[in-house]
Amino acid sequence: MSGPILFINPNSSQSVTDGIARALVPLRIVDGPAFEAVCIAHGPPTIASAEDAARAAVNVADMVRARPDCSAYVIACFSDPGLEVARSLTSRPVLGLQEAGILAALGRADLFGIVALGPASVARHRLRIRFWVVWLTSCHWIAPRPKMLAILTRYSSRRCIWADG
Repeated sequence: MSGPILFINPNSSQSVTDGIARALVPLRIVDGPAFEAVCIAHGPPTIASAEDAARAAVNVADMVRARPDCSAYVIACFSDPGLEVARSLTSRPVLGLQEAGILAALGRADLFGIVALGPASVARHRLRIRFWVVWLTSCHWIAPRPKMLAILTRYSSRRCIWADG
């Protein structure tokens, strides 16, 4: 993979895209892939609503299709618009800031918070997170005894159901 890593700003703000490009400069690795930041000129000015995110998802997919030369893609928007569809269009890595940020936070602690840009963003983020976060409400261990495995598995499963409902 020798192409650039493409940072896709799914909104139409060139100033935000320029800021992303500036933020990437100190992260550049000598002899590593180039970083390229692009915005979608016909995208919404910001991703403020579910409708904006849905429209941006289509635009992100179009950008991934148009740039098969890239080594990887980063959706540079916390809503991760188009993440799943972009992954279905390429065998190259596709990263979303929301997914990466939450997984990084969960790697450090059990609880985390998100600062959103407005009430519509809060609702949208909560909905999206529900699709892929599994809340572990109880966990029971079983001893690795082959003869007892089926019985212990049934017993522990019932304990989980009893504890969690």
